[in-house]
Amino acid sequence: MPVRKELSLFLLIMVLAAGLRLAGMTFDSLWLDESYQTMASASGRIPPVFQEIPASAFTFQFGTPADLSEVMRNFRIVDPLCPPLYQIILNRWMHLFGSGDLAVRLPSALLSLLAIALLYLIGRSAVSSQAAILACLFMAVSPFDIYYAQEARMYSLVVLASVASSGAMLLSMKLSAGRGLTGKLALTLGAYSLSTWALINSHYTGLFVVAFQVLFILACTIRHRSFKLIGAFSLSWVLVLLIWLPWLDLFRQAAAIRTESFYVARQPTWWWPAWALAIRIPINWIEFLAGKRVALYAIPLYLTSAALIVSALFPPKSLSDKGKDKSTGSNLGFFWSWAMVPSLVLLAIDIFENHKVIEIPRYLIGTAPAIYMLCGAGTAWLTGRYGFTYVLIAVHSAFALINNSYAHLVPQREPWRQMAQLAEMHVGRDDLLVVSQPYNIVCLDRYLSRPLRQVGASPAQGRQHLENLLACCDRFWLITAQEGEGMVTMIPPRFQVASRIDLPRGLHLRLFTSRDR
Repeated sequence: MPVRKELSLFLLIMVLAAGLRLAGMTFDSLWLDESYQTMASASGRIPPVFQEIPASAFTFQFGTPADLSEVMRNFRIVDPLCPPLYQIILNRWMHLFGSGDLAVRLPSALLSLLAIALLYLIGRSAVSSQAAILACLFMAVSPFDIYYAQEARMYSLVVLASVASSGAMLLSMKLSAGRGLTGKLALTLGAYSLSTWALINSHYTGLFVVAFQVLFILACTIRHRSFKLIGAFSLSWVLVLLIWLPWLDLFRQAAAIRTESFYVARQPTWWWPAWALAIRIPINWIEFLAGKRVALYAIPLYLTSAALIVSALFPPKSLSDKGKDKSTGSNLGFFWSWAMVPSLVLLAIDIFENHKVIEIPRYLIGTAPAIYMLCGAGTAWLTGRYGFTYVLIAVHSAFALINNSYAHLVPQREPWRQMAQLAEMHVGRDDLLVVSQPYNIVCLDRYLSRPLRQVGASPAQGRQHLENLLACCDRFWLITAQEGEGMVTMIPPRFQVASRIDLPRGLHLRLFTSRDR
């Protein structure tokens, strides 16, 4: 492909990617994980428990972000599982740009764009310019990648760190084939160590990508009998461990409670492991391309995504621009290992611990770039032999764009902004507003413009607690979200529903009044 044409296509894709990630970024309200977990950890502030009736109306805001020392001191209070790198970056960002919805989501979009650009450079060097262009196109229009590029969470940072770490690893392997430890090799190994450390400290599922890297290096060492290779990377892994030591206790805390996540538990069955291997892993790959929520009129997006996955199975050993680079075949093996090994490691852990984490694609988001590149390589090869491949690429991109439009017409997250407007409209100054679960007060209050008399309650507290809470009331309002809907069955029988407003994503506002009124 001519360099000028290639550069023009790349710039066009980057403009498209930027537009898709910036457009409608604040359409959805910040939801629980963003408003509560991310904001509490990044701001360094400890929210109150909200479980006592206040003396007067109030609204809760996290306020000015704390210094990093306070962020680290309070880090495990709200979110016991995630590592701190993303929150530290966001803390520094909020000091500069504030904590509005656009401000806190913008870093994710920028990280996603950097990941696309870096994937292009890696794919161009390792496979071919055409494959790299197509991989970037698939990533640019991916509803899955766009969703997390518009969320104040760490997942875009995981993708960028995964691309940087695996790309630096691939380049270091290539340079290590030369003589001695050159300055360029030392630089790439240093970049590998730093990006691998960032990957682990963005989300601990990044360790599955590191597992692939270690196993791949060991396999190459055995195959080529090159102990210089394992020696060079062993130094890098030692460096990763050394710079990880200050945060190692945070990982140990998270590892100790990792099996307590109720929503990923499963009942042991003999067939689930086979189903997860043969069906669930390919479904994850399809969702990387199509997203998890696809509108009915964009259903063909699942079919085109499956077709792209199938195309990745067929590229020949040589796909370079000159058609003579035999290293391309081994590089594609690298990308297949990047896609497969983390999934297999996670599947083995799930089987051992009776979990189904593998059914949550975002926990394998660090492998998504490998899928984009493999699909880019497959379609690049097919376009040279079958003209209809261009039609497949165009149709897939068109339906991805359609689904991205749908995502900004129908809420994909809980509409707390709308709920706050309804609460201000209907809840009187003297009315009691019960919010279930209690931490949802943080989500609601982010968008309130006037104080309300709020109290948090949980179904786990039981009927008697709710009875005591409502002892002096003859009417109250109830907001439920997530598991908080279980509160409805615990309302004392002396109350009846006087009105109800249902919002998307399981968000409800109800007025209860005494039956004696």
